[in-house]
Amino acid sequence: MISTGCVGYVTERTLTRVVRAQGSRRPWMAHFVLRMFPFDSVERTLASLGYRTVRVDEVFRQRRFASAQEQALVLDRMSAAGVDPRGLEAEGWLYAQLYLSRPYDITGTNDPNREPS
Repeated sequence: MISTGCVGYVTERTLTRVVRAQGSRRPWMAHFVLRMFPFDSVERTLASLGYRTVRVDEVFRQRRFASAQEQALVLDRMSAAGVDPRGLEAEGWLYAQLYLSRPYDITGTNDPNREPS
């Protein structure tokens, strides 16, 4: 499952429903999350559903701001969240962080502390 730009509008509640609708199958997930939105609660919820999530260190350019007003709103939100937009959103583009979530049992164990092989 791939989501891009929807976390912040789509919450962990919806993702829980999507996962549970798969029955015993657990899809791998890639979430491109705009940097103004926290992913903590989604990550905790996915962990409770049997997922291990890793954050990819690089950021990904998503799109230009639709207007100066949109940019100002996003920069305000980022400032309130303690996220530094210098060199990224301050330059006129929205950027996303990539989070990869996959089931713990992909390595044959349900131990969330075991590194994948």
